[in-house]
Amino acid sequence: MQKIFTLLLCMYTLSVSAQVTTATLQGTVKDKKDGSDLIGVSVIIKGTSLGAASDENGKFIIHNIKPGTY
Repeated sequence: MQKIFTLLLCMYTLSVSAQVTTATLQGTVKDKKDGSDLIGVSVIIKGTSLGAASDENGKFIIHNIKPGTY
């Protein structure tokens, strides 16, 4: 029983630490000239394979970004 508890505790700790070490980036892409929302723009984090496309309101969300400078 104690081995199962220890295993579950380790799994929980790893799960929590994995959640803490990632972030989410979100924003809105707008036209520089008139400020209108831009639809379907590819937003990519340079040096990674992470990215998203802006929606009909110009909004995008990129999940699971590891800590670092991009």
